[in-house]
Amino acid sequence: MASDVEEIERRRPESLEPHPKNEEIYGDRELESDEDSPFLESIRENGVLTPIIVDQNDQIISGHRRVEAAKQVGLETVPVKVREFESDLTRLELLIHSNRQRSKTVSQKLREAETLEQVERRRAKERQGTRTDTSRSSEQEDEGGLTRDKVAEKVGFGSGTTYHRAKTVWDARESDDPTVSTVAEQQLEKLDAEEQSISAAYAEVKEAERRAQDESDESDENSEKTESASTSADPRVTLLQGDAGALPLPDESVDIIVTSPPYNLGHERWAMGWRSLREEGVGYYDDRPEDEYQEWQQELLSEWHRVAVDGASLFYVHKVRIDGGEVIHPVEWLRSPANPWAVRQEIIWNRKATHNHEPTLFRPHDARIYWMTKGTPDVPEDGIDLASIWDVYGPRPDTEHPAPFPEEIPRCCIEAVGTDGDLVLDPMGGSMTTCRAASELGYDSIGIDLDREYILSSCIGEE
Repeated sequence: MASDVEEIERRRPESLEPHPKNEEIYGDRELESDEDSPFLESIRENGVLTPIIVDQNDQIISGHRRVEAAKQVGLETVPVKVREFESDLTRLELLIHSNRQRSKTVSQKLREAETLEQVERRRAKERQGTRTDTSRSSEQEDEGGLTRDKVAEKVGFGSGTTYHRAKTVWDARESDDPTVSTVAEQQLEKLDAEEQSISAAYAEVKEAERRAQDESDESDENSEKTESASTSADPRVTLLQGDAGALPLPDESVDIIVTSPPYNLGHERWAMGWRSLREEGVGYYDDRPEDEYQEWQQELLSEWHRVAVDGASLFYVHKVRIDGGEVIHPVEWLRSPANPWAVRQEIIWNRKATHNHEPTLFRPHDARIYWMTKGTPDVPEDGIDLASIWDVYGPRPDTEHPAPFPEEIPRCCIEAVGTDGDLVLDPMGGSMTTCRAASELGYDSIGIDLDREYILSSCIGEE
């Protein structure tokens, strides 16, 4: 522990040595020379009121900005309290603690966190050397969630999960893949400028890492398997790997779109298709703040509008979700002026079963199918005489994809609006049920998904 020397001394600011970690962590010891700076003006008029804390060697532990301000306004002396420290670890902890209330960038918080983790690791090793009566060592505790949560709270990330995501972006700057490192640097700049959320930056980096891994897979020896990711055994079906928000398709090239985005239900709760939980949801990042998720949906709708011909139909399948006991309805963003599609009709899909993600009074057996068009719809003269409530059993469990369409859903959509020569698209193809239904009805189709494994496992056209 540190012990205080009670008396306050006066020292010349030039005689005080900055702690090297301060510059390394915060990198902003220099202050603006603007005469109107409130901080500098206060120091000029009132002097330094809070004493600078230094160690026995006059190295600054707390008060670097006050000392720099004193130099800039020409103060001859500043108040100083000398504090004795038993170790470098206590010095570092106080240095970070003294900056706890200041406004910090994400990069500064991450450098603080790195320093605190170093402190925790060193302390853990010291404890490990003195404790022999525990089945779980302190070093193991250091590697687990306890230390992560502790560090996150101390530097202002709020939770260990948020810190983990920010650290993922930070660490990705050192990636061997130049694209990943560039994306990470760009996202970190946006975080520091408060132009991006940590969740969204994490999503961008994870997608860049997935793409890099997929590109690496393409160069593997199994070229025959890789080739199957851009075609299928069915000549009517073309399967492509790609991002639904940046489709590898020309403008005005598809006639019918049938798809369902991930519902933003959280990665750790996607267990429908497996007996065990899965880390990363359904390929796309599925744990966004709700406002960012809805903004993403608008971006997807705009991209799909780009590739659709005039008169095209989009069937958009989504769920009315419950979050915190309150309803979030897809109409909230579909009726926004930012959606370029005309919303024509809402179909209620009675799934007759549910995969609950939040406790509710009534079991939500329904999903919604929104028929939207690009301008005046191009539809057959004779419809298929279906009501606006469809009774179709929901996705079957134990499949490669956690939430595959029942084939009846895309079949009904395509039959309702399809005419000879139409091209069908599912930009979030997953298990490629839409393409399978289109082929059976005699239509050419394109299935696109971000996850290569879904494409390879769809086996369209194979017995």
